[in-house]
Amino acid sequence: MKQYSKVELSELLEHREDARAGDYRGSITIFAWELGNEGEPPKVVSVVIGELKDGRAELRVQYEKEDYEAHKTNLLIQRAVKEARAKLEAAIRSL
Repeated sequence: MKQYSKVELSELLEHREDARAGDYRGSITIFAWELGNEGEPPKVVSVVIGELKDGRAELRVQYEKEDYEAHKTNLLIQRAVKEARAKLEAAIRSL
């Protein structure tokens, strides 16, 4: 199982599909550095997606297929996912 030394969240990417209807889609990518390979480029381990469509809000987390279970259960990654979810929830509530 891979171990990670740190994680980082991307900026919130927002898309407004239909401004009149209030539809919204935002995403935050989570990058992680493998322990011992901090000088290497980070790896995308997860993407958190938030949508507001027809008045219904939905948050989804997509983990990278390779090492899916490891990413899903890694506490460092889970803290980053929780932070990303909070940012997306705040963005959707502010609409």
